Amino acid sequence: MPVISQSGSNGTMVSPNYPSEYDSYDEQVYQISVALGMQVNMTIDDFTTEVDADYLNIYNSTLQSNSTLVATLSGAFVAPFNYISPSNHMSLKFVSDGSLQYKGWHMYWSIC
Repeated sequence: MPVISQSGSNGTMVSPNYPSEYDSYDEQVYQISVALGMQVNMTIDDFTTEVDADYLNIYNSTLQSNSTLVATLSGAFVAPFNYISPSNHMSLKFVSDGSLQYKGWHMYWSIC
């Protein structure tokens, strides 16, 4: 599975093909790392996926597990969604099934 990694002081991440429809059976991992002692402030400002079947998991670490899972986002009434990580790392995982595809999501982040 491909991993998209970003570091620095700010950036933008999007679902595959955004703002066009994401692909069927897609799975993408995203990681953000900022300077030690800083936190990641992320905001999802656009979000539309198939309810329950296609989702974006947000983790407070680069390790993706049930203990680091912060939120599972799905559907159309999600944005705006804001999260500030407790550390200098966070990650996301986007998953889609084979039935319906939508435009997906757009997220921007910065250090805080």
